[in-house]
Amino acid sequence: TDHSESNIPVGSPSLAPSTSLSVPFQPSRALLDIPRQVDPTLANIARHVGIDLEGNYKGDITQEHIFNAMAPTSDNCALHVIGLPFDISLKEMFLVIVGKVFSFQLHDPVPGKWTGCGARLVFTNRKAADDFYWRARTGLGITIRGQQIRVLWNRDPCRPQQYADRCQSRVLQIKGPNTPSFSAESMEHFFASKLLFKLVERKEWFEAGGVKVVELHFPSILGQSRPAMKQFYDMLDETGQRSLFKIEYAPDPCDPT
Repeated sequence: TDHSESNIPVGSPSLAPSTSLSVPFQPSRALLDIPRQVDPTLANIARHVGIDLEGNYKGDITQEHIFNAMAPTSDNCALHVIGLPFDISLKEMFLVIVGKVFSFQLHDPVPGKWTGCGARLVFTNRKAADDFYWRARTGLGITIRGQQIRVLWNRDPCRPQQYADRCQSRVLQIKGPNTPSFSAESMEHFFASKLLFKLVERKEWFEAGGVKVVELHFPSILGQSRPAMKQFYDMLDETGQRSLFKIEYAPDPCDPT
């Protein structure tokens, strides 16, 4: 693709300094490391269904989280992955994943207990979770750097995410004008000022007519691409730039369908 400015039409829209992407938003609780506040009624229900409020899960305890905790075994789409290299990158991990991803969380090694990383991997549908589980347990299994990883059903279950499966993705694609203030790097910084995440990868290219395309691959729909989409729309409304940009969910490259 020709990245030169010779394809940019005269009068192509640009971001004025007064409408830059540094619009103030409310940062996420996770980014600010603020302890969660759990409604006492929800806390009692959570304990009753077996949710460990003092465990590894640090997200908000909501009715949806409790609903997932009550999922029958046959509906569980959450897996526990162990035996990952201690310095594994997200891109390296996602190269072996096949299936549409709802959420992914990497757990660092625990000194004196685990020398490698672990991960919670949740697919949007049960079939993808089943396929990944059995792929890891048959034949040569799933290997990373020549080492076979282990995959177990996660004890913190998650039901199939039908809406996310049909309509959402962990990948956001943004189209806008060719200006220095709009780039894959600036978009990553914009979202990182309000959300806690590490990208799997980011891409940038031009379409015919000089339209710039930025694509950000988050590890998760949950708590990442989904609120990022809302955050970007809020910024467009605040600055009156809806006519300059288009944002949408792009296909998850892990999804074979």
